Amino acid sequence: MEASSGCLSGSGNAAEGSLLRGLDPAKLKLLAFTSRAVRFGPGEALMTRGEASDSAYVIIEGEVEIVGETPAGEFIVAVVGKNALIGEMGVITNAPRGTTVRAKVPVRALRIAGDVFLRLLTDNPDCALHVMRDLSGRVNTGNARLAEALRDVEALQARLRTAEQGNAQRRAIMMPVSPAGASRVPVPEEARAATDAGPKRFTELWERCVTSPPSPDGAAVYEDLRSRYEAPFRRFHNLGHIRDCLRLCDEVASLLDDRDAVEFALWFHDAVYDIGAATNELRSAELFLTVSAGAPFMFRHRVCDHILATRHVNTVEESDRRFIVDIDLSGFGAPWEEFMRNGALLRDESSDVPDAKYHCGQVAFLSRLQKRRYFFATEYFRARFETNARENLRRVLADLRAKGYGTTAPPVM
Repeated sequence: MEASSGCLSGSGNAAEGSLLRGLDPAKLKLLAFTSRAVRFGPGEALMTRGEASDSAYVIIEGEVEIVGETPAGEFIVAVVGKNALIGEMGVITNAPRGTTVRAKVPVRALRIAGDVFLRLLTDNPDCALHVMRDLSGRVNTGNARLAEALRDVEALQARLRTAEQGNAQRRAIMMPVSPAGASRVPVPEEARAATDAGPKRFTELWERCVTSPPSPDGAAVYEDLRSRYEAPFRRFHNLGHIRDCLRLCDEVASLLDDRDAVEFALWFHDAVYDIGAATNELRSAELFLTVSAGAPFMFRHRVCDHILATRHVNTVEESDRRFIVDIDLSGFGAPWEEFMRNGALLRDESSDVPDAKYHCGQVAFLSRLQKRRYFFATEYFRARFETNARENLRRVLADLRAKGYGTTAPPVM
C-alpha cells in the first residue's frame, strides 16, 4: 500500500462522490488535511475481517471485492467501485471489521480516520442520512448472499451425510474402463477434432450462465480445471476424457432439457479425483458451488445433482441426469481392444493399490452393473452401445474370475 497526505488535492473527482457532495469548502479543506490518498495493488487488502475499525474509505479509482466467509470458505458479497464508501459500519458501531475487502484491480482510495469520519456525520445531517441509506442497502444485499451461501453449505452437508450412510461401493478405481465418457466408439477424426475442451468453449458457457463478479471470470475457472485434469497421475481422467464427454453431449444436445447444466456437470464431475476417496463427486460439486455464486440458485443445484449422479449408486429418473449417467458409462460400449486399453490406463492411475484389492473391487462393481435389466438408461445409448457393453462386461468378468478374483476382499473406496 502506498500513501500520501492531502488527498483531496490529488483525488480528481473524489469530491463529486455522493458522500462528499454538499460539504461546504471549509469542511472539504479540513478533510483534505486529515485524510490520506492510498493505493492498493490487485489482491491487496484494504481491511481484514476482525481487525480494528479505525478508518473508512472512499474509492476514487478501481474496484474492490467485499469478501464474506462461511464454513465452506470465502464468497464474494459484492464488488464496488468509484465513489463507494466502505468500512463505515465498523467505525459507526465501534466494532471490529466484519468483512475483508481486497483490491480487484489497482485501486486509489481516500482513507478517512475514524474520528474525522464520525465528526463529518455529526456536523452534516444530509451526509449522515446518505450513509445510513447506503449502509442499509448493503446490509440487505450482504444478508441475502450470506443466506444463499449457507443454503449451499447445508445442502452439501446433507448430501455428504447421505453418501456416508448409503451404498459405499465406488466406481473410481473398480473399473477396467473409464466410468466417465471415454466412449471411444469409432467416430470420424473430423468429428473428434470438432469437439473442443479448451478455454474458448468453457468461457462461452461460463458467460452464458454465470455473472462475474461475484464469481471469478471463466478464464480463471478454466485454468483451475485444466491444472486439475492435467495432474501427472491422471492417465485417463484428464482433458481428453472431458473432450469425449463433451462430444457425446453435443450428439444428444437436442434431447436435453438444459444442455448448459449438463455441460457444466461434465466439466466438473471429475474435477476432484483422489484415488480411493469416496467423496470425489461431492467435493467436485462443492467446487462448482464455490465458484458459481453468480449463477441462479436453482441452476447451481441442478448442476450439483447431475454431478452426484455419476456416483452410480442409485437409479436416476430425471431425463438429463439419465443422459449424464449414460455418457459417464459409455466407455463400456467401446470396441474390446479400446475398452481394455482404457482399463490399463485406469489401472495405472491406481498403481499403488494391490492387485487383489483392485480386481476384487472391479468384480463387485461390474457384477452389479451386469445385473441391471438395461445397462444404459436412455434409448439413445441403448441403441448405440448396449450390445457392446454387455459383451465387454461378460468377457472381462470371465477373465477376472478365471484368474481367481472374486468379491472376498472389500471393494476399494
